[in-house]
Amino acid sequence: MRSYLLKNKINFILVLVLMMLADETLAQPAGRAIVDQSVNWASYSSNIKLSNKLTWFVDGQFRLASATESFKGFEPMQHQIRTHADIALNKKISVAPFGYVRVWNYLYGKQPASFINQEHRIYQQFTYKHTFRKTSIQHRFRTEERFIQDHSALGEDLGYINKQFRIRYRLMATTPLNKEKVEPGAISSVLFYEGFMSRGSRVTFHDIDQNRLFAGFAYQATSKISVTLGYYYQMLIKSNGAKQENNIGTLLMVTHNFDLSKKED
Repeated sequence: MRSYLLKNKINFILVLVLMMLADETLAQPAGRAIVDQSVNWASYSSNIKLSNKLTWFVDGQFRLASATESFKGFEPMQHQIRTHADIALNKKISVAPFGYVRVWNYLYGKQPASFINQEHRIYQQFTYKHTFRKTSIQHRFRTEERFIQDHSALGEDLGYINKQFRIRYRLMATTPLNKEKVEPGAISSVLFYEGFMSRGSRVTFHDIDQNRLFAGFAYQATSKISVTLGYYYQMLIKSNGAKQENNIGTLLMVTHNFDLSKKED
């Protein structure tokens, strides 16, 4: 009983701290150039189970933002391909000691960058899962080493010399609504918050520079396939702290999992 109360107290304090940090960052300070724009994000991901302890994760992200001219259509914002090996330490804890992301950044929206650039990322990840009644709660902590393509004022490619380090924390809660657990035919509510903080020679804004909020529903179509759709908000502060995007729209996530592990008797 004591450990149960302690765990719930820790979770409550953590959520409270995150809410305070989000409130401070969303405060929209005077003097910062702030724009509002629409976004549509989509992802296709797969967890490929190789054994009881090892799962290979692959993910494709396709992100669109409102068009620069009319703000009525949409244009590419960012695309990503991500992969890592996930090692289960037990039923609640897993780690990914090495992951890789390939990123394509485009010119988009009301505050476009000067040049199109690409990016390589290496990352490490720690995940802790537990339940509260019917709700599945996931804590994900990720560190990223970013190598971003840079250009001279005349557009000359200088290579991947813009090096940054970033930490991310995400809290996600999934609650089945029409069944006791997530299984084929289940409809679930999904909520998550994720906060980011960056460091690097080009980064002069050192508070939380990105918040992501999501509220939607997931449908477990089969034992392998699930579809999640909902309302999405991204607050993105540029590295010098002088510009900010408030991106509001939809997020669609399709997950298709595979089990290649040998079945045990």
